[in-house]
Amino acid sequence: MPHLARLVTTLGAPAAFSGADAAPRLEGDPSARLLVQRGDTELVVRELRGSAVSASVRFPAPWPRRFGGYAVSPDAGLAVFTGPHALRAVDRAKTVRWELRHRCWAGCAGHTAFDEYGDDRDHRYSS
Repeated sequence: MPHLARLVTTLGAPAAFSGADAAPRLEGDPSARLLVQRGDTELVVRELRGSAVSASVRFPAPWPRRFGGYAVSPDAGLAVFTGPHALRAVDRAKTVRWELRHRCWAGCAGHTAFDEYGDDRDHRYSS
């Protein structure tokens, strides 16, 4: 038996669209969905509850999106960014709550600033 699909709603992207790797995506469970979009300078989150859409929460990104990943708490109150040299948690007020430095993914000596390794291909991926 065929099932018919129908459009339920349309949501605008929370940030400017700059390519397929920057497309917004839905995260969370059906009762508390988040529309999340990661750019090079920020992570933008909108809470979706039923038919209501909250204002955007913007978290400053410590490094461009190709240098790691992120996770957002279910209430969109905290974002954690993973990167080649650190994990960083940022709250809604754009305050760094904590940072945990770790050994370089590329196996090199430590760096003090992103611009020291930003152009190095070995620093783009976690493995």
